[in-house]
Amino acid sequence: MTLPLNPDMAATFPPPVMEARRWLEGVVFPPDRPLINVSQAAPMDPPPEGLRRALAEAALNDPAAHLYGPVLGLPALRAEIAAQWSAAYGGEIAAGEVAITQGCNQAFCAVMATLARAGDEVILPTPWYFNHKMWLDMQGIGAVPLPTGPGLIPDAAAAERLITARTRAIVLVTPNNPGGVEYPAEVLRAFFDLAKAKGIALIVDETYRDFDARSGAAHDLFADPGWRGTLVHLYSFSKAFRLTGHRVGAIVADAARLAEVEKFLDTVAICPSQLGQIGALWGMRNLGQWVAGERAEILDRRAALVAGFVRLEGWFSSCPAPCSARRTMPRARANCASRLPISTRTASGSSSTVSPRSGPDGRPCPAPSAGLNTFGKARSGEGNVMSSPLRSKKRGNTIVWILMAMLILGLGGFGARNFGGSTTALGTVGDREIDLRDYARALQREISAVSAQIGQPLSFSQAQAFGIDRTVQARVIASAALDNEADRIGLSVSDAEVRKQLMAVPAFQGLDGKFDRDTYKLTLKQEGLSEAAFEAKLRDEAARTVLQGAILGGTAAPETYVAKIAAWATETRDFTVAELIAADLPEPVPAPDDAAIQAYYDAHPDDFTRPETRRISYVWLSPDMLANEVELDDATLQAAYAERIGEFVTPERRLVERLVYPDKESAEAAKARFDAGEATFEALAKERGLTLADIDLGEMSKDALGAAGEAVFALDTPGVVGPIDSDLGPALYAMNGILEAQEVSFEEARDDLAAEAATDKARRLVAEKSDGIEDLLASGATLEEVAKETGMELGTIEFNAGTEDGIAAYTSFRDAASKATADDFPVLTPLDDGGVFALRLDGIDPPALRPLDEVRDEAVTGWRQDETRARLMAHAEEIKATLAGGGTLEGAGLVTTRYDEFARGGFIADTPAEVAETAFSLEDGGSAVVDSSNRVILVALNAIHAADPASDEVVQTREALEAQLGQSLAQDMFQLFTQSIEAGAGIRLDAAAINAVHTQMN
Repeated sequence: MTLPLNPDMAATFPPPVMEARRWLEGVVFPPDRPLINVSQAAPMDPPPEGLRRALAEAALNDPAAHLYGPVLGLPALRAEIAAQWSAAYGGEIAAGEVAITQGCNQAFCAVMATLARAGDEVILPTPWYFNHKMWLDMQGIGAVPLPTGPGLIPDAAAAERLITARTRAIVLVTPNNPGGVEYPAEVLRAFFDLAKAKGIALIVDETYRDFDARSGAAHDLFADPGWRGTLVHLYSFSKAFRLTGHRVGAIVADAARLAEVEKFLDTVAICPSQLGQIGALWGMRNLGQWVAGERAEILDRRAALVAGFVRLEGWFSSCPAPCSARRTMPRARANCASRLPISTRTASGSSSTVSPRSGPDGRPCPAPSAGLNTFGKARSGEGNVMSSPLRSKKRGNTIVWILMAMLILGLGGFGARNFGGSTTALGTVGDREIDLRDYARALQREISAVSAQIGQPLSFSQAQAFGIDRTVQARVIASAALDNEADRIGLSVSDAEVRKQLMAVPAFQGLDGKFDRDTYKLTLKQEGLSEAAFEAKLRDEAARTVLQGAILGGTAAPETYVAKIAAWATETRDFTVAELIAADLPEPVPAPDDAAIQAYYDAHPDDFTRPETRRISYVWLSPDMLANEVELDDATLQAAYAERIGEFVTPERRLVERLVYPDKESAEAAKARFDAGEATFEALAKERGLTLADIDLGEMSKDALGAAGEAVFALDTPGVVGPIDSDLGPALYAMNGILEAQEVSFEEARDDLAAEAATDKARRLVAEKSDGIEDLLASGATLEEVAKETGMELGTIEFNAGTEDGIAAYTSFRDAASKATADDFPVLTPLDDGGVFALRLDGIDPPALRPLDEVRDEAVTGWRQDETRARLMAHAEEIKATLAGGGTLEGAGLVTTRYDEFARGGFIADTPAEVAETAFSLEDGGSAVVDSSNRVILVALNAIHAADPASDEVVQTREALEAQLGQSLAQDMFQLFTQSIEAGAGIRLDAAAINAVHTQMN
């Protein structure tokens, strides 16, 4: 008998990493060409020695490390996260707003379990982290894809269009997995504002925050006093401290949410790993500088990749700005590593594609094509992909290996397929046939690539709707046209060159790393190709590449054009801004008469229309209603106080920075320079390639400082001590401040503890009463009868989209009220605070225009706002006319702000973007009025400054533009050339053959 299987679990795709590892089982790679694993950003080394020693000591000497601990984690670790996160993000986070989990994946699952149930929806930007999608699928929660485009940066406005009544959360991972992009702070703020306005959660996963290329906080969301009602923050210690095997993650959320999370964690894990938490706490207190060094090494490696790929002509070009988004172009530097779209074939025969990323302007970073027969509509980066023997040696071999992998391993599923009858060609271009299987393979690859990009399988009918079949047809036609042209002019490569390339292809080599003819023949036979046919394809590819290189090689962007664009991009401007307010008007706006009010009311009916209103009856039971039934004893509160003692008793601490040196002599020399006043501590850190933020240990107790504790705590004023041996080597310690010991006695904490315990017990009482309430409802009892028998609060409410008072403040109630129908039976539904409710729809009042007498005050306010704005615009135009005559904004008696040497694309806080944009559209000495967001602002341009053409900034911008524009022009020329030879040779297509391929694809 077959056991039942949850259909949601069965429909969830298998773990991709495990699946990829299974592909490699039994596969052997030659020693000189080992497999390079780029599948995961996971540490492959153990934690640093100091952390390992701390784990070993705890395992040997701390009995509690092997026992159950608090479900939400060790109080000391929760407090440390709260303190460090508060400092890092400029906000206020309490220890009770932090929970520890068995890794960040469990953190996500726990939070999602409190937010959504089957049938609900969660928005995930594409491409998404696969485990997030897997969990949602397992729970029957709809994962709604939010396309991000080439730049992989999600857009809040696009997300808003996806929100429905079932939407519960938006999930953002930054720095992103798998995209790698770092979401700008303004993007996170836009999503926060959207989630807050819609009453849904914003989940921000910052697993890779410690390796963000930007300095300082990546966002300011925790600085918002209202973050608790919207933001849920996730983190993992796996990457920062190499604790992957110990599984330690964290959640930062409001305490009420964590009370629900506790139920989930107690059920699935009871408590997080004690040893892992001990290691994470030790790391937070001791490894700040070590993590900074790891981050610096990763960024250096990325820079090395950029430099290396730049030298591979046709395979990489630098972007004009970092892919993760500096807005001001003149400040941009190349930063586009890992953008090669590499198609790979696995041992099991499936294929995957990594798509290119893009620059901050949304245009794709230059990248190679996914194959050598990819022409037709030219895309950015489709340059001279394969190096011919006329141009390169070793590099050419490497690229040809990739070509071979794509040609041979990309054949899967189409090599030996019969498309009906004797048809083998899609059509002809001149004297060249278009191989039917080439079209089928290219079509399959493109559909797979788009499926990977959007995060879900794409059917062939959908691919046709997107025009993918027509795009691929254009490519294979262009490929055949180039083959025909190469034949016409007699362009080819020698047999010796073809043989050399075949001998070097790893796919054709045996266990000894040498070319193996049997392997070669078997591989081609499995794909239905003869040796002659395959070698002919290789020869054609090489000839096409030579032809393409000849067309593209001599193209360069016009120097004058590049210089003009660079000068435009790097110029700065001086301008003055003044915002006009009602007080700036020559005379105040008078009160409107009745005719004016009536006219405004008639012109704005939407503003005065009452929305659809639902008349609802409900019963409600909350923990607060049962507070008087809760009894507490001091023993229970004393136990809670003891369990959370780390929250109430903190030892004396010091604000400490630690600067590590490779040897004692170097540290002593640095200390001598500091003592002599020759260098500040910050300057010493800078010499080591570090900032003060990199070496900041934060608040440290004497014990946490280890060997340095005695010397640091001996200081009664800020100073520097050392060198003192540390786990990382001899170090200097700077003490910058003293934090006195704090102790909150049990008596002082009793009221807070009692309130929390009472709330917790009240929640349990609600849960105990819920079964009886559900039984009453199921038996057909009315809400009035239920209220009478159970003591639940009975009430009525006129509910619409703007109702947020009383019980309507709860999201779950609003959702249920908006969906209820007259045929529904009341159902007991949980509330976020542990309460429950049931409701009944009594009637629906349709939208209606409210009488003027009822909304007169609102109409007067609206009229006054419109009239004030109109008068401000008129006054602004009058002032602008005086500026044209030589006047100044300052002379007009306005409050002004001047911006000097402001860069194009810059940002002015709390000001509409149109202001800066307008400043860069004006002629020297010009002025303009900006009307944006009900604000009237005057802009006067004072001066335009051209950048120094010899400056590093301008030189870098010119180089980036030369590469980008040159490549764009080359692609345009190549496209025109291809279209020309297609027209000259003549194209003939076989509709029946095309339909045969499409039939097989369906």
